[in-house]
Amino acid sequence: MSQLNPQVLSELRDIHLPPPAGWWPPAPGWWILAGSVLLLGWLLWRFRMRRRCRGRAATEALARLEEIRREFEAHRDPVRLATRLSRLLRQVAVHCFPAAEVAGLTGSEWLTFLDRTLEAEEGPFGHGAGRVLVEVPYRGGGEVDAEALLALARRWILKVTGDGCRA
Repeated sequence: MSQLNPQVLSELRDIHLPPPAGWWPPAPGWWILAGSVLLLGWLLWRFRMRRRCRGRAATEALARLEEIRREFEAHRDPVRLATRLSRLLRQVAVHCFPAAEVAGLTGSEWLTFLDRTLEAEEGPFGHGAGRVLVEVPYRGGGEVDAEALLALARRWILKVTGDGCRA
């Protein structure tokens, strides 16, 4: 073995540790975690707001539907029933679907839209009780199956405010 040279030993320096890592800026993993938590929080907030809005829209529309029912039972005016019901359905449709898609629909196009959004095979608006919505205001009255029409409107409101609403 060779002898250690004292001069070489004197040139050696003690081990120096690097300064401790600061808390700022955090490592990339922490940035990713923080971004993920913020994104998740925003998505949950948006989901709750949309759900609350849909629930409020459905509650309000169903309350107005009940008001229309009571008014019809008091006055038995089929023209007024069809007019108010059609107006209510249109307001719900404009709330839940793009206005450009709904606003210009009239007559059979309107009934086709209602059938399509209800996703019913039998076409209850175009060929069933809902046909009254476009016929009675111009026919000037006549017999109307109000219970079937109101039940159909209720079913449509619950359907579109439950899954299709953009609000």
